[in-house]
Amino acid sequence: MEKRPPLGSDLFRMSMKIFVGIFMTILSFMLISGLFSALSMGPALTAAREDETRAGNAASNNIIRQIDLVGPIMTHAPDSDNLFGSLTGGVAYGYEIKQQLLDAAKDDDVKGVLLFTSTPGGTIVGSAAIDDGIKAVKAAGKPVVVYIDMISASGGVWSTANADAIYADHGSLIGSIGVIFGGFMEFIDPVAMGGIFDSVETRGGIKMNIVTAGRGKDIGNPFRPMTDEERAMLQAMNDEFYAKFVAHMAAGRGMDANRIVNEFGAGIFSNDKAEANGYIDGTKTYQEVAAEVATRANLGEDYRVVGVTEEDSGMLGGLIRAVNPQGVRTEEARLKAEACATLTTEVAVISMPHLSQFCLR
Repeated sequence: MEKRPPLGSDLFRMSMKIFVGIFMTILSFMLISGLFSALSMGPALTAAREDETRAGNAASNNIIRQIDLVGPIMTHAPDSDNLFGSLTGGVAYGYEIKQQLLDAAKDDDVKGVLLFTSTPGGTIVGSAAIDDGIKAVKAAGKPVVVYIDMISASGGVWSTANADAIYADHGSLIGSIGVIFGGFMEFIDPVAMGGIFDSVETRGGIKMNIVTAGRGKDIGNPFRPMTDEERAMLQAMNDEFYAKFVAHMAAGRGMDANRIVNEFGAGIFSNDKAEANGYIDGTKTYQEVAAEVATRANLGEDYRVVGVTEEDSGMLGGLIRAVNPQGVRTEEARLKAEACATLTTEVAVISMPHLSQFCLR
């Protein structure tokens, strides 16, 4: 006859099961609470930021600060961020970049700046803020060299025109000196409207009025056509900004203003043509541009390029994507809509194809 184990063993196993159950319940509660906190739009939860050596000698004390101008140029960063923001990203805030440039100008350890640029343009205010920051670095006696990765259009060329030198990597696109305002939709014979994020139902379709200049309290009302007077007012305003853009490029890059207006227009050019037209100083790789900054700062080969890396939120970010992918997509759509609203309500220097990426679903 098989003997039962002592009663004490049964009690021990039962106690362990109860303990493990309570522990797992508490742990699950903590994880769920943390997840809901992360998914909420409340307190900020931002990605970690740390310096990282990008090129050169990692042991060098001669710092070349890399500052990234990547994505459409907005004006101000939001007052607070959240985890969704850290998961989406992709926007360059002009005043934030200006502050980074001002910090580099004041930092004695920083000997020069490499401005990593990949942008379709954006707001004039944000672009002008970056230009101010570049001038501050130069005034501090430090070189600023621009490296273009794939594209620098409109606000990109405005914001970098006063750098000491501009180089584009192979196969880049540069140019688009022009100004755009609005992207006013006209709903023809509307019959119904859904919620704030839903579409409008019309009998006659939707017409987009694109102009290059604004006036009138009701201008941009999508339920009526734009008047000739309003279009003329908008045109006059954009013409003023365009003249300033042309003068800015002529002064900063030594370009011929008449050729910009009558020959180049708002065209976008590949490397060789962009160099011939005066937009850039040549074609170089990232490593070659880093060495160029070092040469201009009289550092020889004793330098290291340092950039700020925003670390992804790791396991928690992946968990959020897995648990609530629709929430992430919704937040990405909201950020995209905010970018569209900014770019169509401020006078902007951005190419039309890139504006459409933000404003068309």
